[in-house]
Amino acid sequence: MKKNNKVSNNLSMQDVTKRLTAYSAAAGLGAFACGETAEATVVYTDVPDIVVNSANPTGGYYDMDGDTVPDFRFRFQPGYAPAGIRFQGYGASDELTNTSKGSAYYLRSFESGDSIGPGAVPTSTGFGVASPNATNFGNPTDPQYAGIRLDIAGVTHYGWVRIKTEYVGGETTLTGTIFDWAYETTPDTAIAAGAIPEPTSLALLAAGAGALAFRRRSD
Repeated sequence: MKKNNKVSNNLSMQDVTKRLTAYSAAAGLGAFACGETAEATVVYTDVPDIVVNSANPTGGYYDMDGDTVPDFRFRFQPGYAPAGIRFQGYGASDELTNTSKGSAYYLRSFESGDSIGPGAVPTSTGFGVASPNATNFGNPTDPQYAGIRLDIAGVTHYGWVRIKTEYVGGETTLTGTIFDWAYETTPDTAIAAGAIPEPTSLALLAAGAGALAFRRRSD
């Protein structure tokens, strides 16, 4: 696909360094690609923390794949005992919930290594309310993920977004944070929650980018 070529051809040394650094951090969390996703092409993005709370409720609309089309909305929503955090797919993209933890009414988190793919379903309401408890985005020690079904130029892709929700000083200070995300470039292919590019792939990318930089200096 053209998007794959765009990712590889435009990869700068800074991008490679950032991805290698991100890999090292994620490896410490046990976030590895596995099964069929290990052979697929995962695009990982480490973003500055996106924080929403009563002081910053609006959040925004976010583009995961760089095509300038927003894929999801993240915001603080008052009114859910007494407030809630919402992660909502935008446009033709849908937020996916982990129904092994309950009904599809709420957004329920995926754990590291869980498969997010064709079998996953969107929330039934479309509201994407993320609960701040240990089993749903409130785990104090282990990362948890929202699943997303991305529409990229009319083609379905699957991805994850790492989210944490927590009370900071009481219920009125509920805070939601997004740390990073990734998606699978192969259409209709599952991705493991927390999967990032494999170290061998990143090493090859680094070597290739280094060779290109050396060639440019030589020219």
